[in-house]
Amino acid sequence: ALPKQLGVAEEPRAEDLVHALQRFDKQLAGRRMSPNELAACLRLLAYLRSRPSAGDAAFLAAARCSNMLLVPTAAGMMMPAARVVHVGGGGGGVAAARLLGRADPQHLVLAHPQISEHICSWLGVASLSDMLSEELDPSQSLHPLPAINGTALEHVQALLASPHFAAAAFSTAAAHAAAVPALRQLGLGTVAKVCADAAAPGRLLFVERLYSRVVLRSSGRDVTRDSASRQVRAPQAASGDSLHAPGQQGFETFCARRSVR
Repeated sequence: ALPKQLGVAEEPRAEDLVHALQRFDKQLAGRRMSPNELAACLRLLAYLRSRPSAGDAAFLAAARCSNMLLVPTAAGMMMPAARVVHVGGGGGGVAAARLLGRADPQHLVLAHPQISEHICSWLGVASLSDMLSEELDPSQSLHPLPAINGTALEHVQALLASPHFAAAAFSTAAAHAAAVPALRQLGLGTVAKVCADAAAPGRLLFVERLYSRVVLRSSGRDVTRDSASRQVRAPQAASGDSLHAPGQQGFETFCARRSVR
C-alpha cells in the first residue's frame, strides 16, 4: 500500500514507454541497433499494442497522430511510424517484390520485417501497395501490333469471349483455391465477365514493347529506379511482345515471345 501512496505504479504507463523509445533513439545517435536492442524494441511495441486502459489508448492515438511513436527500420535505425512502410503479410507476394525491385530506394524506408503486420497496422505504418502503384509510362508509345507469331488479336479476343475459355479459366482457378483463399470467392459468372470485359474492343492490345513506371499514390510522383526498370519484360525472355489489357487500378500484362531480328 505504501508504494502506491507514494505514486509508484505496478506497470509503466504508455506515455512512459513512448518517451523511453524517444530517449533510446537519442542514445543511438544514428548507429544501428544491436540484436538485443532490436528484440527489446519489438517487445515494447507489442506491449504497447496490448495496453487496455482508456487513458493509455487515448495517449497512444494522439502519439500516432503526432509522429511520437518510433519504430525500428529494416536498417536497424529508429524512425517515426508515419515515415516507414511495410511490405505486407507473407512478404507481400509477387506484386510487392515487383514494386520493391523497380522503385528508387531513396524514396522508401522499410519497417523492420520482424514487426508483425497487425502491429504495423496499429501503428499506422502504410503498406507498400498503399504507398506505391504501377502504371503505364505516358512518355512511351505502345506501338500496337495486329498479331504475334501469326496469332491475330481478333482470334485472342474471340477466345477470351468464348464460354469454353471462361469454363477452363474457372477450373484452373478452382484447382488452386485451397492454396489461394481469394480464389474461393470466384464463381464461373465472375470469371466469364472478366474474360468478356478483356475481350471488348479497345481493352486488349498487342504491343511491341511495354513500359510502366512506379509512382507515389499520394502525389503521383514518378519514383522508378532507372530507365531499365521501366520496360516490362517477358519472363525467361530477353525480349518479347506483350498483350496489354488496361484495368481500373492499373494494368495486367500477358507476355508472348517473339523473335526480334
